[in-house]
Amino acid sequence: MEAISDQLLGDHISLALRIARFQGNRPLSQAQVDLAQLPGSLEIAGSHWICSAAFDSVDGGLEGYLRFCLDAGSLPDGNVAVDLTFHTWSQAHYLLMPAAAYNGNRYRAVRKRYPPFLHADDIIGAAMPVTISDVPRLNIADGPSQIHLRSGDLATPAVAVFDPDRQRGCLILFEPMTAYGTTGVRFGESPDRTRATLSIEAPAVRATRYTMVNPDHPSDDRGAAFAAGDRVALRLRLFLFDCPAIPDLFGFFFRHRQDMAGDTRLVHGLPWSAAYRIIEDKYNRTQYNDRYHYYRLTPKTETSVYGDWQAGWCGGGLNALALAYDGGEISQQRAKRTMDSIFGYLQNQHGYIQPSMHEGKPFGDDFDYKEAAGVLLVRKNGDILLFAARFIALLRQRGEPVPETWIAGLGYLADAFVRLWQRYGQFGQFVDIEAETILQGGTASGSVVPGGLILAWKLLEKPVYRDIAEASARCYFKQHVCQGLINGGPGEILQSPDSESASNLLESYVTLYEVTGDRQWLPMAEATAHHCASWVVSYNFIFPSQSVFGRLGMRTLGSVYANVQNKHAAPGFCTLSGAAWLRLARATGDRRYLDLIRETAHNITQYLSREDRPIASWNQGRPLPPGWMNERVNMSDWEGKDNIGGVFFGSCWSEISCLLTYAEIPGIWFLTDTGEAMALDHVNVTVMDDGQAWQLAVHNPTRFRSTVKLLAEPRSAFAQPWEIAATDHCRLIDLAPDEHLVLRIAKAITAPYF
Repeated sequence: MEAISDQLLGDHISLALRIARFQGNRPLSQAQVDLAQLPGSLEIAGSHWICSAAFDSVDGGLEGYLRFCLDAGSLPDGNVAVDLTFHTWSQAHYLLMPAAAYNGNRYRAVRKRYPPFLHADDIIGAAMPVTISDVPRLNIADGPSQIHLRSGDLATPAVAVFDPDRQRGCLILFEPMTAYGTTGVRFGESPDRTRATLSIEAPAVRATRYTMVNPDHPSDDRGAAFAAGDRVALRLRLFLFDCPAIPDLFGFFFRHRQDMAGDTRLVHGLPWSAAYRIIEDKYNRTQYNDRYHYYRLTPKTETSVYGDWQAGWCGGGLNALALAYDGGEISQQRAKRTMDSIFGYLQNQHGYIQPSMHEGKPFGDDFDYKEAAGVLLVRKNGDILLFAARFIALLRQRGEPVPETWIAGLGYLADAFVRLWQRYGQFGQFVDIEAETILQGGTASGSVVPGGLILAWKLLEKPVYRDIAEASARCYFKQHVCQGLINGGPGEILQSPDSESASNLLESYVTLYEVTGDRQWLPMAEATAHHCASWVVSYNFIFPSQSVFGRLGMRTLGSVYANVQNKHAAPGFCTLSGAAWLRLARATGDRRYLDLIRETAHNITQYLSREDRPIASWNQGRPLPPGWMNERVNMSDWEGKDNIGGVFFGSCWSEISCLLTYAEIPGIWFLTDTGEAMALDHVNVTVMDDGQAWQLAVHNPTRFRSTVKLLAEPRSAFAQPWEIAATDHCRLIDLAPDEHLVLRIAKAITAPYF
């Protein structure tokens, strides 16, 4: 072990094995042995342990098995751990805990009840410091500084560190569970911040656990009862690598995020088209506001002020595009009426779209003073800008007339963002849409705006739209991607790191490339994708067998964590299909982007409650009605251990992401020159070479009728970006349950692109 120990010491890291004894969740004593002394023994509370380690070289890193064997005695309440200590630590180091901590969440934090909101006495304004809610974090000031979590709090069980002085990176991956329960992960700093220790422990025993905006809730964790003969093995992978900058840390993480993921095979269930029809039916039965003419956020039975009209974010206006793609005649009409309303009475004199409305009364986005109707979360109008532009492009592509009010309204909204940028050099997070001033600045809340503006430039041919789209996109890259903090998208987490801002920024960079054809945007898109991937669950979490998700066999692979405050994964990206990943794969030739979106898109339909498979909520077991999809994919115990693998009774934005999946992502992507077939929908595909043509054998293995979209093109076509609504031209393959069909597709001449 001396050679491994010396290798770690070259990066000023030491490794030790530790055993701890608890009373409840309070540590009583511990014993530790350094790596160089292994194999060795430890004594604690009358128990005798034999400790050993074995390492192998794997893919440029080390795979380690750290073993603990209780040789004699017992330990009724204990855990075992591996400690990695960084001996040249500083507050300048960057700490990544995927979906849980970005830069260690070392920012100004304020304690407020949910949903938190900042006001004048909180030090706000265009130049305010980054301000997050009360979440697990490293201390920005003096005093204790640690983050202590369970593996279920992370999208990937991993921790990564960037040392800016030595330009080195460290990545540790570990298994999420052992036979003794959920693995714990703790990262703590010394009082003088010159050392830090990462602990991987089995099982997790925390003194406190995080609940909504409260990191100090008493924990109900307990140690394991170990008896003579018991053995525990902690398996981890450790990489030490050159790392010039923070984006390189995320890039390295992206390459290795599934190294220990286990079985990532996809299991067919509900086809996309079948899910689309169930949700469409639910929307038209329960979710159209006949009086004010728009699709609501939630069914009419849900009486919340925020469930009626709410621009963007959780779906207002975004649902219209989703239903315009593949909806029936009623859906098409209502989607267009929704757009009429957006660019009618919902648009103010400055071009902004009203944030919220209920029964004709406008409301704003300040949760403490919702009657302040002019307070707007910037990303909400950014979402409308992007989706409205796509809706207009879709109709033009179909040869349908586009109302002049839509064209004018899109321009008015784009102009509002232009004025904001010209005045402040940023879009901010919250603005006053009457005074046109930034209330709370900074963040990447407007990260979708560059994508919306570049589409507005394409549709309206106004040069300033492109100028500001490109300037703001570069600014977001420098200030957010390069700093490892992409934040500000959700309206109820203050300025905490989140996945939505990252997803929206990826959407912008890919759209900039596709509209302009300028490949300068692709490296920015890839760096953003690597960051965004840290929020995407890379493995299948094992839910408690008695939980709702455990009984249904839910697979978490591809689900997407929300943010560091709301510690749940969700069925998809809020509120997107994720098609930007597929388009990025096509533009770069990197198959990993395709694999990631395939996991998210394929698995999203399992979260849909249906007549034949209702999903029970934790509200007295009340089942979600058919067509409802809840946002909760709870792997964390932030809402209590009993609610791991459970959902509340609620219809959520994830339904729109499911609609958009069918609308914007081809179920089969086939390359007519190379014969490669990539199935993303719930369908099996086999390719046979038939001389001058390909035979594509398609099988629907599910119990449901399926209409699969086939997008066929030669690889040589990759030199040109897809048009905005590429999937609207797809060939439709109608399949009965268990039907096999063979298609004959002419071969294209092979002409390598990459």
